[in-house]
Amino acid sequence: MGKSFAYRVTDGWLRDLASEPTPNDRWPCIRWDKKFLSDQTRFLDVQKELDTTYNVAWGLFINNSWPVPFENVIDDSADMLKKFVNSVHDRGLKILSGVGIYSWGL
Repeated sequence: MGKSFAYRVTDGWLRDLASEPTPNDRWPCIRWDKKFLSDQTRFLDVQKELDTTYNVAWGLFINNSWPVPFENVIDDSADMLKKFVNSVHDRGLKILSGVGIYSWGL
């Protein structure tokens, strides 16, 4: 097999990869729950298997309500988010928070 890419990256809105849709939530939905954490952990396993190096995740902190007071950015989902980040690092991956102009994923 020939040379592969040095940086193998996945990119996307986290909730868009959930196994259960959230049709009643306003997009982009950033709600974390146990099922969603399980979905994301399963996706991290696939990323590890495919030798992914980076996960660019959009929607880690806020949705379309920017700007907000900083103390409201991370709410009761903080524990789930910490577990997710630890799962990323446990698999030897790096996570980057998607940011940019006109971005809700700050």
